[in-house]
Amino acid sequence: MTSTEAIKGLAATAGELKGPGTIPASAVWIRYGEFDGDARGGPYADSLLDKPDAEYPVVKGAGAAAAQVLVTVRVPKDAPAGEYKGTVIVSAQGLAPVSVPVALTVFDWSVPDPVNFRTFVCGYQSPTSVALQYKVPEWSEEHWKLLDRSFELLGQLGNKALHIMVVDRAQFGNDEGMVYWVKKDGGGYDYDLSVFERYVKLAKKHCGTFDYVVLHVWHAGGWSDRGTKQENTVTVIDKKTGKREHVQVPEFATEESKKFWAEALAAIKASLAKEGLDKAMCLGTLSDSTAPKDVFKMFSEAAPGVGWHRGCHTMNPAPKPYGIGPGSQVVYHEHCYGMSLANPAGAKGLPKLWELRGNPGTAYFRGDFDNMSLFRSRNWPEAALWTNKQGVGRFGLDFWNVINAKDSEGAAMQKSRNPKGSIGIYNRWPQSTCSQREPTAYRFADAGPDGAVPNLRFEALREGLAESEALIVAAEAANVHADKIGKELADRIQALLLDRLNFCRSQGGPYGGNLTMHTGWQDLNRRLFAATAEASKKTGR
Repeated sequence: MTSTEAIKGLAATAGELKGPGTIPASAVWIRYGEFDGDARGGPYADSLLDKPDAEYPVVKGAGAAAAQVLVTVRVPKDAPAGEYKGTVIVSAQGLAPVSVPVALTVFDWSVPDPVNFRTFVCGYQSPTSVALQYKVPEWSEEHWKLLDRSFELLGQLGNKALHIMVVDRAQFGNDEGMVYWVKKDGGGYDYDLSVFERYVKLAKKHCGTFDYVVLHVWHAGGWSDRGTKQENTVTVIDKKTGKREHVQVPEFATEESKKFWAEALAAIKASLAKEGLDKAMCLGTLSDSTAPKDVFKMFSEAAPGVGWHRGCHTMNPAPKPYGIGPGSQVVYHEHCYGMSLANPAGAKGLPKLWELRGNPGTAYFRGDFDNMSLFRSRNWPEAALWTNKQGVGRFGLDFWNVINAKDSEGAAMQKSRNPKGSIGIYNRWPQSTCSQREPTAYRFADAGPDGAVPNLRFEALREGLAESEALIVAAEAANVHADKIGKELADRIQALLLDRLNFCRSQGGPYGGNLTMHTGWQDLNRRLFAATAEASKKTGR
């Protein structure tokens, strides 16, 4: 809605949708876009709120006011397939109500619940950013309520990796770690895991189980590792006085360090075992640089069988965990370079999309993701699958701009974009910055009145994940269960797979800018969901 005068009293009301059945008005979710995005072209509607603002003022320089209304239909699982139509009435003070038609097609296939997604997703959650944004003490009850909202959103994406800061001042921008070393009488340490355990339980509440729980213990460098004498501290508490301090860990690769980490990691693993997550435990984080061989040897002895996470430019096409040092493997590898979309004319054929989950390789693409097109956000998961990756990762949910650029020594990439303003906390500490290996998408949610709220890019990503889930089901049916679905449908799906792959290729590959050539995407989706529904009915899967 636009007006040459301020828009006041905005309201939108949905009616039921009629078709082969009835979708009730309560299933029509109406939200209002806030003009709080700030790209190079000026402000744009970004975050989505359940209630409209009292007033949408005339934008200076534009001579008009604008308000955005987003309509999302939560289709009941028992809704008969077919075409549905209805209306949304939009009204505002002093303006005549407008009847907006709503039409949608329902197919006889249900998108899996996010906990059952086969497309891998890892969004990074930032407890420290949330505390700073809302000016609440970290780990206070107010803070936990806000974190619940962040994880609720990650759960909607089917998030399957959890990153936990064990050490202080990691590349995630935290000050303290979530594990506290408590001095024992006579020497040694006990471990206060209260924050750690509550954080894990909260994450599980919304996301279910995890493929990976990454314990950040090592500060990777850029192209060169930081060595065994790196500045790296943990939070130590004196139980008699309650005093907290950052204490340097023992030099890595020494016997003292091995004992230090063996005891701490054993306590953490036992805690994760109570949640059924001990086998998901891995260490972080490596970059293009990794660590000296004797560091890998030490950790392999301190925590036998525990793998590593790596986030970097460097790609690795290995279909299973690969060796990184003595006794050590990378089990989860997020990278942005070296990816190419499958070649439909190539000798290897199309990727086996239904077999990619569990491969170390996970895609994160370079670019100004926080200001990228909505279609780019939507297309991201499918493009990742076509590059033989298990899904998408290394993006932030709630790394909001909460500190002044001048107060960060490490976040050079963010400061280059906004040198005099506010930036996020990723890479804020010089001893742990991963330089330009940081994510380039920080905010798939925005800060609402009571915690994180989805933005338009979040909604686009969620819709893209639904398409990826349908794509995996259809591809598996045509290639693994062709005998059940018949040659005609199998051939039709194979043609659809090629068309979708070539559509991705037409967007400029996995690094394709803003993806402005959208022609045909709706027809491709109609064909995809129709074929998936037909194949699922025949396979019973």
